[in-house]
Amino acid sequence: MKKILLATVTTAVAVSLFFIIFILPTTVTDVSNEPPKQEKKKETDVERADKAVYTWIASAVEGDDNMRQKVLVKRDQDLLELGEPLYPNTLKYMGERYTIKRFDHLKESGRIYYYIEYYHPTNQLKYAKNLLMVKENGQWKSNSLSGIPSGAMKAAIAGYEDKGVLVHQYKE
Repeated sequence: MKKILLATVTTAVAVSLFFIIFILPTTVTDVSNEPPKQEKKKETDVERADKAVYTWIASAVEGDDNMRQKVLVKRDQDLLELGEPLYPNTLKYMGERYTIKRFDHLKESGRIYYYIEYYHPTNQLKYAKNLLMVKENGQWKSNSLSGIPSGAMKAAIAGYEDKGVLVHQYKE
């Protein structure tokens, strides 16, 4: 009887140790107080175009020719000189006072239209422009220094006026 009891206890201990050493660690999940890490979302093509529009606004506010040339298809005649911005650090005074509205129904053909408004702190004026961003060598750039005429914008977005996406709302 003692041998059977000893064999049963030994088997129970062996099975318990096997379970604790080999099986249990594979079923326990990591528990942490830290929030789960989220993978960085890959920037979409349209988001890159939106950023280029913001760069266009920033270059207008700061009078920065170097910044402006990064988002222009070709170098237009400009009153700005290369080098230092005309109004350095004015972008922080503009703050959130800008609107960007996107009309991307033609993005597959490499064109996205934008309606923008922005406050220029140096001039203390609010400007409104229509921009056509075109894709050139994988980069979104404006085809014009001063934007496009309102008639061209109306023709381009005809039938899609209510389909515009508000990228950023003007905030005082």
